[in-house]
Amino acid sequence: MRVQRPTAVALALVLAALGTCAIPVAAASAFVYTDIIDFNLTETTRTYGTYSISGVGDGSASYRWVDDPAHSTVISGNSCIDLSLYGKATIPAHNTGYFGLFTGSPYQCFALRGRTATGAGSMSNYDGRIQR
Repeated sequence: MRVQRPTAVALALVLAALGTCAIPVAAASAFVYTDIIDFNLTETTRTYGTYSISGVGDGSASYRWVDDPAHSTVISGNSCIDLSLYGKATIPAHNTGYFGLFTGSPYQCFALRGRTATGAGSMSNYDGRIQR
C-alpha cells in the first residue's frame, strides 16, 4: 500500500490561498506614473501635455514635485477638449508630497496645467510626477 505525502497537497493549497490574497493588493496599487521633465512655470498658466486616467486603480489623478519647488504652485487637471477645470491643487513651496487633482473615469483624457502663485515669479527646470 502506497502512502501519499501530504506536503504536495498542502503546498498547493497554501499557494492557491496566497494567490487569492495577492489580487486585492495588486489592484490597490495599480497606478501609472509619468515623469514631468522641466515643468517651467510662470505666473501665467501653462499646459504641459495631455494624459489619461489609468484603466486600473481608483481613477484619481495626483501630482507631486520631484525637485524641491522654490515657490508655491497651482497644478490642475483640465479637459482635453476645452481646458475646462476638472480639479486643482495648491502646492506649497518646498513640498514634494502627492496632491490630488481630481477623480475621473478610466482612460479619461486630461491636460496638465500649472502656474506659480501670484507674485512668486518663475520656476525653471523643475521636475514632477503624475500618479494616475
